[in-house]
Amino acid sequence: MQLVDYYKKRIGRLLAPAIDDAPSLDDSNGTLFCVVCVAVGVAILLSEGERAYVACELLENKAVSYLCTCGDRGGAKAVQLRDWLGSSLSCCHARRLKASMEELATAVKLANDVALLQRYAKLDNASSPPAAECQVVCATKTSKKKGVFSVLSEATWASVIIRNKLNRTRSRKTVQRRPACALLSCEKDHWTCPHAAATAVWCAELRLAAAVAGFDNPLKNVPLPTAPPVPH
Repeated sequence: MQLVDYYKKRIGRLLAPAIDDAPSLDDSNGTLFCVVCVAVGVAILLSEGERAYVACELLENKAVSYLCTCGDRGGAKAVQLRDWLGSSLSCCHARRLKASMEELATAVKLANDVALLQRYAKLDNASSPPAAECQVVCATKTSKKKGVFSVLSEATWASVIIRNKLNRTRSRKTVQRRPACALLSCEKDHWTCPHAAATAVWCAELRLAAAVAGFDNPLKNVPLPTAPPVPH
């Protein structure tokens, strides 16, 4: 219950500036539990140690659904299925996002979260048409300073974390840092799914741009992938 209240307070602090076009608050301090506003409030990334999830809200048919990539209790409910059914998840992340949105609606003197998303469409994950390519956002880092990314693909969010991958051959073992997707539907190919591949390309392009343009790499202290992007 304390973690639920913690998320509720932090999400509320992050969403309030988003509706006023104010600069986003840096509420990602801390190493164990981090809450980060993604894409001007359209989604919230929640980092728990070496795990991360993305929660978002969408308005359809005059009802708001709250989705989270954690898969709900036991990870059994894929976010894509809930999105298709138009119903909310009952995990602590989705419930606290809902509570924060309802409090925010009251604060700006609106009837409910439906009225809030109607007034501030940028908070609605369904307000923008699906992009043709994955959109990668660097969100925060884990307690071990590994990069945590939010990736949007076809209106569905995923969290991607840089992890160590052990490669074995007959002669030796090597360890590479690779993006790993945490989305439930990508469990079988979490190293090579479109979300992980897009993150690897994003990191490679950032390194190249920093080297060519000579600017200071903002992620120079964050361990990025050591392996080249894997074609998907």
